[in-house]
Amino acid sequence: MPLENPNTFIILTEMSPELFIPDGGAVRIIDAPGSQSLSVAAGGSMQITAVSGSNTITVTGNAEEYQVFMDTALDAVLVGPSGQTITIGTPDLENSQNIVFDNGTAELSNSGQNLLLGNQTIASQPVAVDPQQAFSAIPVPDDGTDHGGDIGGGNPGGGDTGGDTGGDTGGDTGGDTGGDTALPMK
Repeated sequence: MPLENPNTFIILTEMSPELFIPDGGAVRIIDAPGSQSLSVAAGGSMQITAVSGSNTITVTGNAEEYQVFMDTALDAVLVGPSGQTITIGTPDLENSQNIVFDNGTAELSNSGQNLLLGNQTIASQPVAVDPQQAFSAIPVPDDGTDHGGDIGGGNPGGGDTGGDTGGDTGGDTGGDTGGDTALPMK
């Protein structure tokens, strides 16, 4: 669905800084490889085409306040509570687009058979974004970071038997509950 009466045209590059689209902005964007960040204020609209990277698009409002559908060009269209329209060209099979709502993040992807927002299939009829389905496909990355657990000599699943090296605030009482990997003591 082409953006009606855009007031700005932008061609992104791999080095483009974060782009903010203000209230009243109507921006037509050509994507570039790489990961770009775009933010759309309430009352702003955008259309991104030639989607070739994994981008992050931040919108104003909760997911369930948005309607989502697929237009005749097979692009995903989100229509927000303040009239903002976000049109995202069909992602290729290798890349997805992360849509950040006020209450969570949903992954827009192309399964090869369907356009998906998380696990919610996008069809030609507008429907409300379902946060239960939309947010379910975003995995929590295991970046190897221990968020508050033991490092070195801890006993995963049991009480502490080795030295904490930072990260704990308040100490352990009865053991860790997941996510820790004990490193061998030297």
